[in-house]
Amino acid sequence: MVSSPRALIPGTVALTPAGLAWEALWGRAGSYSFEEIQRLETDDRLSSGRGFLRSKVLRVTAMSGEVHEFVVSPGHAWEWRQALGEWAANRGRIAGAGAARPGLHS
Repeated sequence: MVSSPRALIPGTVALTPAGLAWEALWGRAGSYSFEEIQRLETDDRLSSGRGFLRSKVLRVTAMSGEVHEFVVSPGHAWEWRQALGEWAANRGRIAGAGAARPGLHS
């Protein structure tokens, strides 16, 4: 998780049947339902312009305009693109997951 243009906080980010959830050190945790997400994208750089030699960025833009960025390995970025493509093709369903339940974010 990126907390400022220079600070990276170790953590995890997950795609769930209800949306996106993340948890990082120092109590940095959150989630968005799919209805709260305006855009999900992968990039080579942070929105600040900072690039990484062997990493990619997963950028989440909420409907409110708030942006969260997560630094991931190239393999994980590929897996995110695959999972999001599958989610879109299956109209919001994730293979192997039960039906999404309202309020379930992890």
